[in-house]
Amino acid sequence: MIEGSCRNGTFVVYAAFSRLDVFLKAIVLSPVVWLAEGGGPWLSNNQLIKSIKNTEAPFNLRIYLDIGTNESGYPQPNVFNQDRKRITYTQANVESANQLYLT
Repeated sequence: MIEGSCRNGTFVVYAAFSRLDVFLKAIVLSPVVWLAEGGGPWLSNNQLIKSIKNTEAPFNLRIYLDIGTNESGYPQPNVFNQDRKRITYTQANVESANQLYLT
């Protein structure tokens, strides 16, 4: 099993899907999935999500994904959606975690 939160939660997702021979369980808390954006419209070119979609995960892989709606406590970068409108750090985290969940 592997576990991580915030940016490390993003790495945990990548590790779980990259090393299916090692990890069968992952705990992912408040992942910052949007950091893997590769450009283009908001959440349309996310490299982490693309990688997951291209991986055939075993049926016994279990992932616990959890995110709050009030992420704060450290400097928050400017984040912009597909309309180039500034969105909150919390909104970016929740939307990108939801996108991960739907994958």
